[in-house]
Amino acid sequence: MDIMELGAIGELVGGVAVIASLIFVGMQVRGSTREQRLTAMQQATRETAEVVQFFREPGRTDIWIEGLKDWNGLELRDQVILSAILLHWFRMFEQLFYQSMSGRLESDLWAGFERQLGDFVAYPGCQRWWAERGHWFGDTFRVFVATSIAAASRPSLYGEHGITGPHEHGAGA
Repeated sequence: MDIMELGAIGELVGGVAVIASLIFVGMQVRGSTREQRLTAMQQATRETAEVVQFFREPGRTDIWIEGLKDWNGLELRDQVILSAILLHWFRMFEQLFYQSMSGRLESDLWAGFERQLGDFVAYPGCQRWWAERGHWFGDTFRVFVATSIAAASRPSLYGEHGITGPHEHGAGA
């Protein structure tokens, strides 16, 4: 075997090694993406569980339901309580929104949260809260929420009848 043949064999082995390392890196990236998606899903579950803890306090369910229907009907103390929970919810939705946009959240999981947000923003109290505090959030997310509010139908999470949102009375959200 002469030097040229050895050189050709060396190039072949080097090429195979490069291909093998690219395959390995690709597998690592794929595994990392799966891990990121799993972590995002676990985080969404934890965030939802934290919000649900809000309702363990006596009277909080009433604040939630009445405040979603009529923000102005709440006493200031109850508005502060509801505002805290809505801030937490919207921060969670914002985080999930951006994770979905970056591909770190499974589209099916995001679709469920998107529908949930659509149900919440159908309520006039939620729309009122967002109108006053939406500027706290990122521009892209604000456009998304505005679109969700515009597309919202009548509130129906809790079997309400006759509740209409501000956008149905000609007022902007």
